[in-house]
Amino acid sequence: AAMIRLNLSAAFDKINHQILLEKLKMEFGITDKALSWFSSYLSNRPQFIKL
Repeated sequence: AAMIRLNLSAAFDKINHQILLEKLKMEFGITDKALSWFSSYLSNRPQFIKL
């Protein structure tokens, strides 16, 4: 088994989270509860992929 650790934070750092959340709300009709989940997901989340 192998484990690869990818740091995707740089990709999310380039996106303004407030603008992204506003677009999700206005253009896709995402509700406040789901917006809260997206906001939490985008904040300080390490990403791991196990192969």
